[in-house]
Amino acid sequence: MKLGFAFAGALSGLILTLVNYQSGAVAQPEGAVDQLRMVFSGLPILCTLIAIAVMWNYGVDEKYAREVRAKLDQRNQ
Repeated sequence: MKLGFAFAGALSGLILTLVNYQSGAVAQPEGAVDQLRMVFSGLPILCTLIAIAVMWNYGVDEKYAREVRAKLDQRNQ
């Protein structure tokens, strides 16, 4: 968990650097706020859409799930 927090902090700092965010500035450079919006909202939306596309044809239905559960129960006996 600590590693995850460290990674998130480092990634946030990297993103702020890449979009040219100026801490303590009265006004941010042109485009910095728009780029932050794209990274923190557009990127998650894009990744979610990709995940939906990948999972759309993933063939798991109730019958298959019961078969897998039966195999797992048999293996654990």
